[in-house]
Amino acid sequence: MDSVGNRLATAAVALAAGIPLLAAIVDGRWLLAILAVVFGGGWLIDRRRGRGRWAGFCMSGMVAVLVIGFLGGMAAPLVLIGLLVAYVAWDLDRFARRMAAGEVVDQTGLLRSHLIWLGQVGMVAALLSGFALAVRGNLDFWLLVPLALAVFVALGRVVVVLRRIGAEEG
Repeated sequence: MDSVGNRLATAAVALAAGIPLLAAIVDGRWLLAILAVVFGGGWLIDRRRGRGRWAGFCMSGMVAVLVIGFLGGMAAPLVLIGLLVAYVAWDLDRFARRMAAGEVVDQTGLLRSHLIWLGQVGMVAALLSGFALAVRGNLDFWLLVPLALAVFVALGRVVVVLRRIGAEEG
């Protein structure tokens, strides 16, 4: 893949590692800060070597650091931002590795298209997550069951539509 895509993926991984590290340091949780350095550094080293074997594990570790921090009182908006950035970094890392492995004629166009889709998905996730943080209330279990079912059906439809769009473009 071109150097722009690789640099973008590396910067996203560094940012994804930096947010849990900063959150842990601000919260005074030194063990979590060390774990954030280990997982973030491992992911960056794995990216540098170009293997991609440890990306999923390291991303999961950074998510675990954020979740443990949240359960210990870390600020919810910071955790939300950290989770979104970790997802974006993981996606860009995978995309960069797939682009490097294959023969693509228009890498710049494909990168631009992927970034647009990723930005749209990230914005929707940020808006929905922000809404969930802003609206606090207790839901009855029997109200939650049909609501969860509706969300699963809607997500299934979104996946079908995205696959159809991908098949038309590919």
